[in-house]
Amino acid sequence: MVELVVKYPAVYEEYLKGNFVVQKSCRKFSLSAKDQSHEQMNKVLQGNGGAFDLYDDTDAIALYLLAGPDCVRMIDEFERVNKLPLESIGHHEEAHSLQCNFLNDVQSFTKVVNGMGNPFLATGHELITLDTRAVMDDAVAVSLSKIHEVGKNS
Repeated sequence: MVELVVKYPAVYEEYLKGNFVVQKSCRKFSLSAKDQSHEQMNKVLQGNGGAFDLYDDTDAIALYLLAGPDCVRMIDEFERVNKLPLESIGHHEEAHSLQCNFLNDVQSFTKVVNGMGNPFLATGHELITLDTRAVMDDAVAVSLSKIHEVGKNS
């Protein structure tokens, strides 16, 4: 990727334009790699009958290929007419309530960690798992303490 601009400048320009993904809806985070979208389309076509049963019947394949573009056009028109309201276009994790819950979780976690103290500063080498309160093996705790000291001194 580092040499893409030098070895393949035309590909690099297309990459900068975003021509390596497919956007299936108006939502911000609905972009997917082209090969992934092809795989998803194949799965849709082969699931529930789909195009899977058409492979043995050339007339059915021809009809499917002729009708396919019109079906896509009609679905696109339907989606344009029934556009989602702007507030529903954002990512689901951008919701105010979810952000507030996340902030509360982070603050609660920070309070627990601060209340228990820094395990590397303790006089002993005992490390405790926060959720289960299980005690880590002494050899592992000593090893982690040494790593922490080396990192702090470098």
